[in-house]
Amino acid sequence: MIYNRFLKLHLQIIIIFLFFFRIEVKSNEEFEGIVVSVNSEAITTFDLSERIKLVLKSLSLSDNIENRDSVRERVLDLLILEKIKKKEVTDANIEYTEDELISFTSSVYNFPKEEFDTFKEFVEEEGLEIDVILEQLTTELLWTKFSEQKFASKVTVNQEEVDKIIQRNKNKAGKTEFNYSEIFIENKDIESWEDSQKRMQKILLLLKNGSSFEELAKRFSDGVTSDNAGDVGWIIEDNLEKDIKQILSQLKKGDIKSSIKTDNGFKIVRMNGKRKNSSGSGNKVSFLKISSFDKDSITNLNLQIDACDSDLEDNVDDQYTITQIKNILSNEISEDFLPLIQETEVGKMTKEIEINGEISKLLICEKITNDKVSPKERQKVESKLFSERYNQLSKTYISNLKKSANIKYINK
Repeated sequence: MIYNRFLKLHLQIIIIFLFFFRIEVKSNEEFEGIVVSVNSEAITTFDLSERIKLVLKSLSLSDNIENRDSVRERVLDLLILEKIKKKEVTDANIEYTEDELISFTSSVYNFPKEEFDTFKEFVEEEGLEIDVILEQLTTELLWTKFSEQKFASKVTVNQEEVDKIIQRNKNKAGKTEFNYSEIFIENKDIESWEDSQKRMQKILLLLKNGSSFEELAKRFSDGVTSDNAGDVGWIIEDNLEKDIKQILSQLKKGDIKSSIKTDNGFKIVRMNGKRKNSSGSGNKVSFLKISSFDKDSITNLNLQIDACDSDLEDNVDDQYTITQIKNILSNEISEDFLPLIQETEVGKMTKEIEINGEISKLLICEKITNDKVSPKERQKVESKLFSERYNQLSKTYISNLKKSANIKYINK
């Protein structure tokens, strides 16, 4: 009898012990468990959590459940791509030096390489793991070197292509150009439109919560422009899809438009500027810029062409700031002022424009048309063609690697 009571008590103790032990093990598995296996390489919940923390910090977002849920799927996808890249560069025996990693890190985070130790201290003060950041940057550095070796020699841009683009731009002088940024959410297959739309809504939520368009484009866009923070650059209206052109025409600078459905996904666009295409990059202009914080004084100001040759600073009120610009290339003029200059005749004053509380008018003194194309402009066109083709090769390659990779979701 006593023995039976003792045995019963002993079994109860064992059961209680096993119960708590099981709970403890489950808790540890939850914290350090495997989320995804990529070619037999594990991505743990710790890896995912630390990377989410880093992404939220870079997006200036609070580390809370809502924001974590918004970025989790995309961050996991980026970690999977990172594992795939890591295997590829390892198989290719790509190496790096510590100095290369420091230089690469300083270029990504925009600090002098001499301040690398200060950067590491700052990261730790922000509650982030420096090892997590350096692991990510090491993989990206190695992938950059791998891509250069594999793709750079395969990309060619001949001078005939450059000539055609330059001539095409000349033929479209006076037409509207748009400068915009984009975030592209790719539709993976015909059944995933709903998933793509959900991804877009999560990105819009992050925008609403204060994340910068550039950071979101870099981290979440599937387009080739993601490497350039989503910046598409200046595009002549004739080169745009009809729907995109119509949307951009209705937007003002800084406006954002979402839910733009394309053949293979969704786009979110932000208008950066509009201007009239100038007939040649060699065009030059000279003008006087007269500025004041008194709007009425600028609005009523009406100077004549002879003011271009006079010493205005000695003959105008102190409330004005006079700046004389001579023979500046049209493609070097601020996008705020270029449309005003293009629509104004020589000897006339432009409409007033307000920037940061300062109101300005320009007196157009001279316009010089030069059909010759500068070496700088040729190089610009050539570089753009090269970058587009190089980025497309790299993205296609990594996409194919992902399709052939052995990816197992264990605790998604």
